[in-house]
Amino acid sequence: MNQLVTFKTEDEWNTYLSTHQLQSSSTFQDLLKLQSPQVLEGSIALSLLPRLRAALAKVTPEHKLSFSWVFEPSARPLPKLKLNIKSIDQPKWQLACQRCLGPITWNLNSESTFWVARNEEHIQEAGLSPDDEAFFYEEPVAVLQYIEDEALLAMPYSPRHAENQCKIAGNAHEHSQNKAHPFAILASLKRKTNES
Repeated sequence: MNQLVTFKTEDEWNTYLSTHQLQSSSTFQDLLKLQSPQVLEGSIALSLLPRLRAALAKVTPEHKLSFSWVFEPSARPLPKLKLNIKSIDQPKWQLACQRCLGPITWNLNSESTFWVARNEEHIQEAGLSPDDEAFFYEEPVAVLQYIEDEALLAMPYSPRHAENQCKIAGNAHEHSQNKAHPFAILASLKRKTNES
C-alpha cells in the first residue's frame, strides 16, 4: 500500500492543488475545461478541518483522515465526483456520549457520489432524480469543505454508549429497579380510597 501524503497546513494543501491545476478560486467549469479525470488523495490533519475537530471529544495533532477525490468529466449521464473519506485509526477517534459524556470510539467511513450539472434543469434532462446530490458548474471546487461536510454528515446524530456500557444508563436502570413506579403508587392510593 502506498504511503499517503499528509497535509498539515493550508500552504501544503494549496501547493498540492496547484500541482493539479486547481486553485482555491477554481470552479467545476474550470475542471471541465481540463477535459481529463482529476484524482486527489492523501491524508489531512484535523487542524485543517476546524468544524470536524470541534465535534470530536478529544483531538491530538496525530488525528487525521484519508481521502480520495475523483472527478470524472466524461462520466455519463453527467460529469461525476466521487469522494471517499476514512478516519485513520491511530489514535482512535472519539465522540462524547450524549448520556454520560464519556468517550465513544468512532470510525469514519463515507463514500459519496455527486453529479456536476449546469443547473437543475440539466439534472432533469439527464434523467436523474431531484434527490441526487449535485454541484453546479459555477460552484467553487472547495475540496476541503466538501471533505469536512461529508465527515460531519456521517457522524452519528446523538452518539451513545450501549445500555450496558454507559455509566449513567446503568445507574438509571438500578435506580428504576429500586424506586416504585409512580403509576403503581397512584393505583395503590386508588385502591385504598375504594376500600374506605
